[in-house]
Amino acid sequence: MPTIRIQNIGPLADTGEVRVAPVTLVIGPQSSGKSTLMKLLCSCVWVEKHVMLDDSQFLNDYTHYNRFRRMLGEFHRLDSTFFSPESRLRYEGEAVIIELLGQRSNARITRKAGFTAARHNEKVCYLPAERNLISALQNAERAYRTNDVDELFNYIVEWNDARTSFPPERPLPMVFDANLHYYYESSRRRDMLLLVDQGKRVPTFNASSGVQSAIPVTGMADYVERCVGQVGSYTPHDLLQREQSLLARGPRRSAAAQPVADVRAEARHDVEELFRYRAFRLFVEEPEQNLFPRSQYELVRDLVRRVRRTNLDQEGPGSSLVLTTHSPYVLTVLNVLLLAAQAAKRDARATERVVPSEFQLPAADFAAYGITDDRRLETLTDPETGLVKGEWLDAVSDIVDEQTYRLNSILYGDEEGPADEAGA
Repeated sequence: MPTIRIQNIGPLADTGEVRVAPVTLVIGPQSSGKSTLMKLLCSCVWVEKHVMLDDSQFLNDYTHYNRFRRMLGEFHRLDSTFFSPESRLRYEGEAVIIELLGQRSNARITRKAGFTAARHNEKVCYLPAERNLISALQNAERAYRTNDVDELFNYIVEWNDARTSFPPERPLPMVFDANLHYYYESSRRRDMLLLVDQGKRVPTFNASSGVQSAIPVTGMADYVERCVGQVGSYTPHDLLQREQSLLARGPRRSAAAQPVADVRAEARHDVEELFRYRAFRLFVEEPEQNLFPRSQYELVRDLVRRVRRTNLDQEGPGSSLVLTTHSPYVLTVLNVLLLAAQAAKRDARATERVVPSEFQLPAADFAAYGITDDRRLETLTDPETGLVKGEWLDAVSDIVDEQTYRLNSILYGDEEGPADEAGA
């Protein structure tokens, strides 16, 4: 799995080396740098993917003319104000290393040893927090306009691809409410909900904000999971490049030249294997948006299950999920899944009755980070228990408990609260 270190970019002072696990969580106050970290990480993953698929031309393009930095500004809105002469970025993936120094220099992209063997395709998907704005618009792909292809426009395009895989005859059950099934009505280009108990069908435009927020998370997670194992799109140019490479290498098995038809068949096989999705990388900002705590619980469990299921079923590079959150319930759910993996080592059968194995999250597959007041990253997992540290589960609880105690003392105690602390 990759690592990334960010220094003096946007709100972030120094993240230290961040290990990206199959399930990675980042929490912190508003405007502390959670989205900046995830956008930079997603951008590096996306660039690495394309270098692996077209290691010559793409690498050259993104190490010249400030194209890497321009992509950050245009796509993720990380413009020049996010960078300074002291800015540093270092990403190390399975196949490449990406480095960015200072405010104006080009990115440096280096192929790692074993690059050829590590090459693979993966489905990369970023779900921004602004997805709710789009869910609340009918025909959002027509209503939203931008001069550049930014993350929100890209989300609209990707969601348009994903939702066509949920026709009325194959609706998607909502994990947080078994009574709700989502489907796409292609003839009228409408997202719809089936209320199973009533047999009633309503446009998602009329659904609650929580349902509008959760549908694309559940739908995209289902879509990218099903992409794994399928062949992604490639161009005639990709095929021609492979044919030329095989012809230049000469005959494989005999002194006679291979028939052209054989070369083309071999090239097509090689290209299809390279472009076959081996993993997915799903980035979700604030999955808890507008959701009741029980719904947050179901949604997070479902996301973890999809990562776990894909990694158990597929050989090679693992899939991953990166979440940012403000919700203590998201942390609590992950702690339960971590604890279940530990309990299963002692008694798998008994643990299965409480938390089924498909949801159990081994400590080695999880990483959690909190952004501190000085804009650095702190590892949140306790080295002894492997769980998220208690003080990060609900930082406001201590304040509420202390104020509740003092107010009860005023109401039911013998002494008045200090006058100078009345507005504390």
